[in-house]
Amino acid sequence: MLLQRFFSYYKPYKRLFILDFSCAILVALIELAFPLVLNKVIDDILPDGELKWIIMASLLLFALYIFNSILHFIVSYWGHMLGINIETDMRKESFSHVQKLSFRYFDNNKTGHLVSRLTNDLMDIGELAHHGPEDIFIAAMTIIGTFGVMFYIDPTFTILIFLLVPIILVLTIIFGKLMSKAFRQMFGDIADFNARVENNVSGIRVVQAFTNEDHEIKRFKVNNERFRMTKLFSYKVMAWNEAISGILTKVLSLFTLFVGAYFVLNGDLSNGDFIAFILLSGILLGPINKINMFIESYPKGMAGFRRYIEFLEKEKIGHLDNVDRFTITLYLGQLKEENKSQKTIARNTASIRGFHQFALREKYAVKDPTVMLEPPKVAKHLPDVLSIEEVDIFLDAPDTSKLFGRRDQAMLELLYATGMRVSELINLNLDDINLIMGYVRVFGKGSKERIIPLGTKSMTVLDDYIKNTRPKMLKKEVTNSLFLNFHGRRMTRQGFWKIIKQLKEEAGIKKKLTPHTLRHSFATHLLENGADLRAVQEMLGHADISTTQLYTHISKKQIRDVYKKTHPRA
Repeated sequence: MLLQRFFSYYKPYKRLFILDFSCAILVALIELAFPLVLNKVIDDILPDGELKWIIMASLLLFALYIFNSILHFIVSYWGHMLGINIETDMRKESFSHVQKLSFRYFDNNKTGHLVSRLTNDLMDIGELAHHGPEDIFIAAMTIIGTFGVMFYIDPTFTILIFLLVPIILVLTIIFGKLMSKAFRQMFGDIADFNARVENNVSGIRVVQAFTNEDHEIKRFKVNNERFRMTKLFSYKVMAWNEAISGILTKVLSLFTLFVGAYFVLNGDLSNGDFIAFILLSGILLGPINKINMFIESYPKGMAGFRRYIEFLEKEKIGHLDNVDRFTITLYLGQLKEENKSQKTIARNTASIRGFHQFALREKYAVKDPTVMLEPPKVAKHLPDVLSIEEVDIFLDAPDTSKLFGRRDQAMLELLYATGMRVSELINLNLDDINLIMGYVRVFGKGSKERIIPLGTKSMTVLDDYIKNTRPKMLKKEVTNSLFLNFHGRRMTRQGFWKIIKQLKEEAGIKKKLTPHTLRHSFATHLLENGADLRAVQEMLGHADISTTQLYTHISKKQIRDVYKKTHPRA
């Protein structure tokens, strides 16, 4: 049942799994080809003295190894992608489940345990998802294939060699069970360790207020020592497994060498067959090592997966009709406890209401628990804006005697002249600017195109930048990007943010200033000077005019100032 649940996570990635698995099978088959070709060369081609056939055989092997390297890359990269995708899906599922848990769960369970389930457990599960099925299948197939090839060359010698294989496999299984138990204990101790650290750090003020540091150190020492002993035991079991497996695999190689030499001296085995057996015994060690690695990863991965499933089963709701108003209220209360903003809680409430309305409409549920649910009131926060004088000071901050200062000036002038978003600014190309007609073409959210006029000052600065500054910044790069960074490539959002931060300090502006502040200032200054609200909406690229109306509240501050200054009884 547990394995069936585990393999269900492969369903969305069937094609990726088939690609990885197919390439791994081809890799195993190509490994078996080399001993056979070498056997043929030594026994048949070499005695004839035909150099051209030897060269052809060598070229064939070289081509196979090139192909084999490509397959190895696919298995390594795309195989790990499969594991990472499954790990990501599990982390998403578990995090979503966390959001549905009640306060009671968090009161009764340690946060450190929860963190451990979302991090350590899932990383080991991801490794198992990639290597587990692939390694065990390829190992079994390689052992069977190696046995078949050896048996074809000499049945007696093959049976003697394969008498050692069951002994190695039995010991591997025994140590695997021991490691499974050890790693399950280790995961529990990791969770306890995380919980101890989390509890101490989150309550450090209380600890220090009551001078309780020594007591906490003693408690931490107990968890730390238990964690240490469990890890030591786990790696002791692993070390014994590796040591005994190593001895047995070396014995297998020596046995093949000794018995093979005896068969050659008695005339029962040709030189080519002897070389092929030595190579095949080396290939046989590969799947045995894979089984060893699987035995190491399987206990860790499945122990993590078992804990993961146990976590998902916690307080599982099961069906939409089991969700009631109280459940949703608990969830929204949890968001409030996490200090989420009213806006976030309102957005979550709207999403929950929309989901349950959809479920009722499509007959996935027979009731809507959100009918009487009141959405929280969201306070409107006015955005920060600069005064016209502050904008002038800020736009004059770049040092225009320097190359990058002229670029910074052009960016700031364009940002304030158009009110465009930062993402729109850095994504501009040369052909988006039309200085003859005096406008810029912008692609906003949802790739919606809009045309914004340019002012005289911004056009002058842009013209100078495009003609004189930008060509010097290009270096050896060939790009159509309008604004370039130090390397001659497109300016990044992070790079522009650093420029804003530095220029704010140089200009001595004390207000909070972000790249979006100039956009807010653009809209506010237009409305204060009598611009039409619809025109401002168009220039800002707002889909809804209610978003633009927010700036009218800022403009009312100017009205109040005028009233206070001019009314006789103000």
